[in-house]
Amino acid sequence: MKGNNFKKKNKRKGSDLMSLFTAKGNEVKEIINKEKIDLKEAFIRLKAENESVPVRVLGTEDYVAYKAHSDFKKGLYNTPCLSVIGELCPYCVAHKEGGEDWKNFYAKERFMFAFAELNSGQVKILEVSKNQAKKLIAQIDEYADEIEAGEVAFNLTRTGTGTSTTYLLNLITPKKMKEIQAKFDEFDGVTVDLEFFEERLVPKSPTYMLNLLEEAGFPIEEHFDEELVNEARLEKQKFTNNDDDDDDDDVKPIEGADEDTF
Repeated sequence: MKGNNFKKKNKRKGSDLMSLFTAKGNEVKEIINKEKIDLKEAFIRLKAENESVPVRVLGTEDYVAYKAHSDFKKGLYNTPCLSVIGELCPYCVAHKEGGEDWKNFYAKERFMFAFAELNSGQVKILEVSKNQAKKLIAQIDEYADEIEAGEVAFNLTRTGTGTSTTYLLNLITPKKMKEIQAKFDEFDGVTVDLEFFEERLVPKSPTYMLNLLEEAGFPIEEHFDEELVNEARLEKQKFTNNDDDDDDDDVKPIEGADEDTF
């Protein structure tokens, strides 16, 4: 009798069971066939002055803005601010509660541009500051008609160093254009949507950010709940224990992780 009652109480309609599934049919095919994004290869990184790469601007509005915290001197690299999506942002807490030493750690606007990188044959992102974005947008607007017509390619060039770094789109000459025309044409009809950017802007969890803050010298135990701090401790221990585990490529040590991503 008890067995029958158990079965009756746990009997669910088919519509209720569907909530356990995340995808169906063609959606499953998309998940299976979707390639994992290698964030190390997703960004354009021009490290030397006057270094350049040939690019095609796919659209005149292929850029987005987001807010990020950073302090390179503390080893804290550009990280999306979680307050924007209504979540606890430990970096915002550090800025507000950290006093003079953390007063400049507020979230600043960062900008991401999508370009077709012709050497690699991939659409990649260039991440820049507000002033750098202004110059790129002005150049894109200047050549808007030619870009929309698919007539021009550019050398994306870095000039200057440090805070004086700028990025310029220099027109590729007709003679050089003939040499790269085939690679250029491969991107005919290619467009970039918001999802493209979202998949490459990976936020850190509050616990992960707590560990980075502590490594940077912020007293997390004084400003965060004990439960959250303990959770961060366990997470850090997990990363430490799995540091040498080659079977899981997603597990990375906390130290220096930002450098690879942003």
